[in-house]
This record gives sequence, C-alpha cells and structure tokens, in this order.
Amino acid sequence: MRARENVLRRHDVETAGELIARVDRLPVWPHSRWVLFIIAVGWFFCFFDIQTIAFSLPLAIKHYHVSATIGATAASFGLIGFVVGELAISVISDRFGRRVGVFASIALYSVGALLNALAPGALSFIAARTLSGAGIGAYIGVAATYVSEVMPAPIRGRFAAWTTFAALVGASTTPFVALFLLPSVGVGWRILLALPFISVFPLILGARELPESIRWLIEHGRIDDAAEIVARMEDRVRRTLGSRELPPVEATIRAAVETEERETFTWTSIFRPPILRYTVIFFLVWFFNYVTVYGFGTMGVTLLVQHGYTLVHSIEMAIAMAIGHVSGGLISPFVSDRFSRKWPPFVVTGLTALELVFLGIFPGPVLITLYFFLVGFQVGIFAPLIYLLTAEHFPTSVRNLGVAFSDGVGHVGGAIAPIAATLVAVKFGFGAVFFFLSGAFWLCALTLLFAKPTTKRNLEAIILSEFEREGSARTAALPP
Repeated sequence: MRARENVLRRHDVETAGELIARVDRLPVWPHSRWVLFIIAVGWFFCFFDIQTIAFSLPLAIKHYHVSATIGATAASFGLIGFVVGELAISVISDRFGRRVGVFASIALYSVGALLNALAPGALSFIAARTLSGAGIGAYIGVAATYVSEVMPAPIRGRFAAWTTFAALVGASTTPFVALFLLPSVGVGWRILLALPFISVFPLILGARELPESIRWLIEHGRIDDAAEIVARMEDRVRRTLGSRELPPVEATIRAAVETEERETFTWTSIFRPPILRYTVIFFLVWFFNYVTVYGFGTMGVTLLVQHGYTLVHSIEMAIAMAIGHVSGGLISPFVSDRFSRKWPPFVVTGLTALELVFLGIFPGPVLITLYFFLVGFQVGIFAPLIYLLTAEHFPTSVRNLGVAFSDGVGHVGGAIAPIAATLVAVKFGFGAVFFFLSGAFWLCALTLLFAKPTTKRNLEAIILSEFEREGSARTAALPP
C-alpha cells in the first residue's frame, strides 16, 4: 500500500484524469494497424491451438497406445496449465506492463505447441499440453485486459469484438486443416499441433508498434510516457478525421479517473467488497460456460468415434461448430456497442441450452450437427462480449488479475468437463451427456443477469459507480 501511495504523490491525478478523458472521447481507431494485427494473430492461433486437441487426440491415443481416459487427462492437464498460466502472467502484466504480458504469453503457447507436436510419449505429450495451455490461458487474460484499456470507450466493444473474431476464425479453421491433414498425412496430427508456433513471427516484426496501456502507465506513475502515447493517438485520429474537430473532453470522466486514482487496490481487492461480488459472478459465468463448451467441444469427436461414427464423419459434423463460430463472430461487433453486453450472450446461451435438452431426448446426427453449430454460434457471441465485460468490472491495478482469476479458475469447469462427460456417457448413456451440458449452460445464462451495464462507459466510471453503491449501502445500514 505504501508503494502505491508514493506513486500517487509523484504524479498529478488531475493530469491522469485529463489524459484518460482525452482518450475516451476519440471516435475512431487511434493506434497503428499493427496493434490490431498482432492481437488478432495472437487470438487466431490461441483458439486454433485450443481446438487442435479435439482432432489430434484420437490419433494421439492410438499412436501412444493409451486409453481414452489418458487422452482426456491430456486435455484436462492443458486446462490446468491454462489456469496456472493465466494467473502467473496476470501478476507479471499487472507488475511489469501489458506489453510484457502479451509477449510472454504468445511465446509460451507457441513453444508449448511445438513441444506438443514433437512429444515422443504420452507423458511428454501431457506435459507439453500443460505448457501450451499455460500460454493460451495467459494470452486470453492479458489480451482481454490490454484491449479493454487501449481502446476508447465509444468504440471499445466493436474493436474488441473484431480482434476476438480472429480467435473464432482460428477455431473455425482447425476442422478444415484437420480434415486435410489427418486422413492423408501420417504425422498430420503432429503438424496440426505445431502450427500455432507461427504466431511468434508477427509479434517479432511489429513489437515496436504495440503501445503500452496508458492506464497501466498512469497507475505506475509514468505520466510523461502516457502523455506521449495520448498525443500520438490524437494526432492519428486528427489525420483520420481530416477537418473535423476532436470531441470535447468530458469533465465527468476526469472526475471518475481522479477518484479511482486516489483509491488503493491490492491483489486482495478482488476478494473484498465491492469487487468480490464480480469476482464471484464472473468465476461462475466462466465455470459453467466452460463445462459445456469443453465438455463436448474437447471430447466430442472422441465420444462420437466411440459411439460408432467414423473419424471423418465426426469431423464433418464438428465443422458445423466452425460455421457457428464465424456466424456468431460476424454478428458480435454489431451488437457489442448497441446493447448492454450481457444480453446477447444471455440469449444465445439460453437457446443452446434448450437445444441440448432436445438432443438429450433425440440424439442423432442432425441434432448433433445443429448442436455443434449452436455451440459455435454461442462462442462467437459470448467470447468477444464476455471477455471484455469481465475486464470492465475490475480496476486497472488488478484488472488482469481479476480477469485471470475469473476466467482462469473458471477453467476448472473445463478441466473436469471432459472426464465428467466421458463418465456420464459410460454410466448413463450417450444422450445423458447433453442433459448434463444443458444444465451448465442454464446456470451460466442466469448468472450473467447479475453483471453491470458497461457499454460505451468509461472504465473508471464503471468502478466508481460500484464504490458509490457500496458507500450508499453502508450509509443506509448505519443506525439513525
């Protein structure tokens, strides 16, 4: 706490408020296109890597001569790595900067993917999958945090959705690459696992163009560096707008920033009121979401093969998920800044849960294909909006940690889901798996209702409103 107070003494909180207010008035994209490209490529191969395990796992199980349970263990250990990596890099990102977090996470999952492809045995395969998972988790947390902080409030939802759309394209590309490589190339499953290593090259080429978050710079007392970045952003926007004047700076945004800058936040803040409420809400949202998405998304092809479908037929049905990803992802930029961010994910999650009920009663190839499409569509709407919505509920100094805990620890649901889905299928039958997954999606949708409206709002104003609400509640509780 003392270190934080010393930082605040060294910089002018009024200047901090002025800088962030100047950023949040900008109506168009204010950075180099390299920023979009690097973040988008990172998202693309991150989600590409997530999907590779579903298609390579049946062949890896056969190659290593192990059971489906061991294969499920590899998938689950990847998600355990996801949790550890997201939490670990969040500490680095909050301490050393968002750029460092982006670089470290991409390097981690790229190297992990290469080692995964070269693994000589089942144990080394599991270990490499754990490393790759750590990088994937780390990137998701730091990318969501970075994007929420560097984009002006009026366009934050739209551009966040477009960068995350690359993740959906990556996930959608995997089945087609798998369909080409797996049946025709003997080591195709290893090539599939190695492809995410490509993501390091755009990062190397465009690293100089990736700006640090001005909110992180201000938080650490680096006002001059933040002012330099803001000036460059404004110059770029002026060139884009031509003769048009920049919008005026809003005094209410300045006041909100100045109020947050006078607050003291430590890592324990996410476990104390008023932030604790949203730590719990978003942990539950992500936990229940990942139970369903990973429960059949990771083990779906394997379960279909075990249920009597051929590998090629199973992959063909799973391609419907790729179509759903792209369809939902194309819609999300147009709804992200138009509605409160929780409503579109609530609707699609509820509809998918309803379809799962019918699938549990009538399991067949047509409804299975429809399910794959709807889950893909749900992810296409859910991921861009809820990654951003999660980040918007935490203050700057612990934003990456808040996202990492909610999403990362929420992945425990995804870690247990492949094993749980396999056990449910064995004990109660193939159709029972879909009732299990439907229940998780219903719980996810209902929990979303407790999130705050954040669309087009200044991040500091969102946090300030929560402290004002907490203060009013405490005042009301005092005896007359």
